[in-house]
Amino acid sequence: MKIRTYLFLVISVFFFVGCRDEEEPRTGPARASSSPIDPKSLVDTKSETVLLFDEIGGQPPKPGVPITVTTPSFVVRGWAIDQATKSVAGGVIINVEGKDFLTDYGSPRPDVAANLKSSDYVNSGFTTSIDSAAIGKGKHTLVFRVVTSDKKGYYQAKQTYDVIVE
Repeated sequence: MKIRTYLFLVISVFFFVGCRDEEEPRTGPARASSSPIDPKSLVDTKSETVLLFDEIGGQPPKPGVPITVTTPSFVVRGWAIDQATKSVAGGVIINVEGKDFLTDYGSPRPDVAANLKSSDYVNSGFTTSIDSAAIGKGKHTLVFRVVTSDKKGYYQAKQTYDVIVE
């Protein structure tokens, strides 16, 4: 009986120590800060960084070829880094004719880290869903802005993509 009590106490202590609510210090690759981004407060850095797309509306984007979407919303997915600081970006903003759409930035992209040979780029993925009704039917140009890692500015991609909402 004493052994069972002793084991119960030892297991309880390990469980309690392992399940504390305190945040442990982060080790490993950096992840974008969770502080909110105010697109209106950012300054254009007048330079570019690395940004690539996996899909826009379920289709691989091709420069100069409009993507047609017929769904109530469409997903934009890809990755971006802050090349100047050699770290993950502060986020990604998609601007559609003056309307800013913030993405969910910081998802794991081990393929990016492997290809760029830097573990600092692991959490560089982004995704967002854009409500088609929010931009309306017709042809729209998507402009991509990569937020700097310090969230004070952005890099605007030269390449834009057109989406036709039907």
